[in-house]
Amino acid sequence: MDSISVIKVDESANSHSKQVRAGVAAFNRRDFESIPRVFSEDLEFRESPEWPQAGFYRGREAFAGYVARLVESVNDLKGEVLSTTEEGNRVLTEVLARGKDRSSSDPVELSFFAIYEFNDRSCVKLQIFLDRDRALAVWRGEREL
Repeated sequence: MDSISVIKVDESANSHSKQVRAGVAAFNRRDFESIPRVFSEDLEFRESPEWPQAGFYRGREAFAGYVARLVESVNDLKGEVLSTTEEGNRVLTEVLARGKDRSSSDPVELSFFAIYEFNDRSCVKLQIFLDRDRALAVWRGEREL
């Protein structure tokens, strides 16, 4: 089984990995005014089929609505970027999300993978996956989402 290789990125530079980490940090602070700087106005956001109620969202505002629904459904939701791999204009991340179920207060923990594609300034395409092998196959260009 392939593993996700972690590439050390010079995050003092203006790397895409740095933008991803800054977006996650802004989310964790609930700094919803900073998050849009990471994403383009015409962002394409897609969940892979293994997500419950998987969907496709077009535009920064649609993505902001998706994020707002997440925050409403899970208390104290935080993300931790476990690894990043950057190649050209793309970044592959493994993220651990933790929080508490709003109805029961039970701990919730979920690992997922995300592929970000950037233009010169911002993320134009974001795909998220629960299945690691599917994420890696899409990353390597062996399959479409």
